[in-house]
Amino acid sequence: MHNTIENISISGYKSIRNLENLQFSQLNVLVGANGSGKSNLISFFEMLNSIAKLSLGSYVSHKGGADVLLHSGSETAEQISCEIQFESNEDSARTYCYGYKMSLNQSETNTLYFNDEYAFCQSNNMASAPTDWRKMNNSSTESRLYHDESSVKVLSTMNAWRLFHFHDTSFRAKMKMPSDVNDGLFLKANGENIASFLFQLERDFNTVYLQICDTVRLVAPFFTRFEFEPDHKNRVILKWRDEYGNIMMPSQFSDGTLRFICLVSLLLQPYDANFICMDEPELGLHPYAVEILAALIKERSFKSQLLISTQSPTLLDFFEPDDIIVSERQNGESVFKRLDNNSLKYWMEEFTTSEAWRSNAFGGVPTI
Repeated sequence: MHNTIENISISGYKSIRNLENLQFSQLNVLVGANGSGKSNLISFFEMLNSIAKLSLGSYVSHKGGADVLLHSGSETAEQISCEIQFESNEDSARTYCYGYKMSLNQSETNTLYFNDEYAFCQSNNMASAPTDWRKMNNSSTESRLYHDESSVKVLSTMNAWRLFHFHDTSFRAKMKMPSDVNDGLFLKANGENIASFLFQLERDFNTVYLQICDTVRLVAPFFTRFEFEPDHKNRVILKWRDEYGNIMMPSQFSDGTLRFICLVSLLLQPYDANFICMDEPELGLHPYAVEILAALIKERSFKSQLLISTQSPTLLDFFEPDDIIVSERQNGESVFKRLDNNSLKYWMEEFTTSEAWRSNAFGGVPTI
């Protein structure tokens, strides 16, 4: 079963004043200048995930309060609102369309509360029928999706989203620390349980585990395999063996290699992952590793819907214009547009995607 985002509209969120009906496909690659709003769009899905987890209050507090999230602060925007629609293919005979919309207002204590909240779910056989939006919420500080049977699909879809960022490879990064052997059911957003995740794959999906090792070896030929030895607290750490048989610690991987291990594990995992967000996954990677990453992203897009932001010309060259969403800053707000192959047909006959991008054929570059 695949649950995919069809389109989304957002208003009043950070640099996004008014985004209407942005269409999504299986592969969605965000490009744009620094500060154009790429990360803001991705973080909106993180906020929707917090709504599904009944942790909107914690999310707002962690981000610094409602003022930080409202477009240009509360003096400009009075509320944050969105509408998002999905499609679910349960089998060849049954498909469903469903959706979610809400608006959030700022409280006197600089938090957010629901002004309204709606969901719908109906068979595509009823596509000609009016959308039956069911109201669930009014003035609550957390979502009421759990209280309505029609919102089960919305809840399960948004609850499964993850924004992955494997940027922290510092000396005390959690991915270098021991993790519980039973904490490997899914890879966490910052890769902190990468050791237990791979340990479980080695036991339960050995073919996939060996494929991960082979892919890592393409970029790090000195690597032979991981060495998982649970300690007295039933924890494992990302030990590995080099080509001379020496057992090495995770801190002896380069930062780029460690990030690459997490990315490969995420994209080759055997588990269902309907929607994967990654913010600039190419950071710290060798150009050859970026090429392999691009191939893995394209392969994963047949199984999962992906939203990725990038500033890498190397990565961008592996995608078609149809895959690309351009982010630009205009009059203090973020504007997004989806490209299409036909509009860039003549450019693509003479140039690569990145060359067209750097030539400002479709925007997404800094302008004065």
